Amino acid sequence: MSDATVRWTSRATVYADMWVDPDDDPREVGASGTDERGILTDYLRRYRLTLQMKCADLDAEQLSRRSVPPSTMSLLGLVRYMAEVERSWFRRVMAGQDAASLYSTADSPGQDWDGAIADEGLVAEAWQAWGEEVAFAEQYVGETTDLAALGKTRNGRSVPLRDILVHMIEEYARHCGQADLLRECIDGRVGQYLPSGTALRHSTSPIAEAPLLTDEHAPRSSIGYRIDFEGRYFVTHVMGTSVNDCPVLNDGNGGNYQGSTNAFHAQ
Repeated sequence: MSDATVRWTSRATVYADMWVDPDDDPREVGASGTDERGILTDYLRRYRLTLQMKCADLDAEQLSRRSVPPSTMSLLGLVRYMAEVERSWFRRVMAGQDAASLYSTADSPGQDWDGAIADEGLVAEAWQAWGEEVAFAEQYVGETTDLAALGKTRNGRSVPLRDILVHMIEEYARHCGQADLLRECIDGRVGQYLPSGTALRHSTSPIAEAPLLTDEHAPRSSIGYRIDFEGRYFVTHVMGTSVNDCPVLNDGNGGNYQGSTNAFHAQ
């Protein structure tokens, strides 16, 4: 990030450090449910949308910029790479298709990254390819009734669909974190993801202690951890029967801090 680049959030008015307001966040619509399938597919859907949002409003030069040297990673490279990942797991492993790589070859195995150059046509092609692979994956998962359905990797190992879904969430989570830094270094835009309805407040002074909390009102222990973000401390993953049942913590400076039944996700 150059000296002239200033950190900013463009549309957030409810929470100043969010990417967009909850009511405008596409990740907050169309939740799939509360069963195992619904939870897995909904988390994956949200992370796919996060990648799109981190790339929004950038031109081809910005998308292809290697903004965190000496890494050769770019946002456009991430889109191309994730298209390959989607294609590999859902077409090849689960559907058993003989699907060739979109970008990489035996002579140029890193073309998904190296070939991410500043060209508007190439950007459009990358998004189209990624969209087609996501659409195939969503259709395959939707039509497969059993999450224990097995696919085969290229080395012959059997892997269940639920394992692939968990892996894809992990894959996107890691790369969306990288996209955070890449985007911030390009134009300074930052912003997290706070699911709507989360009654989480922040304190301007450190929470004294919050490693393990016991909530006498809840049928099980309420667990809390603290994290430091931009000099402010948040309590994350505090679980109870309701928001009102969650522990109220002392912030070490004469103030109280209310937890929430919802986990805080920094994306």
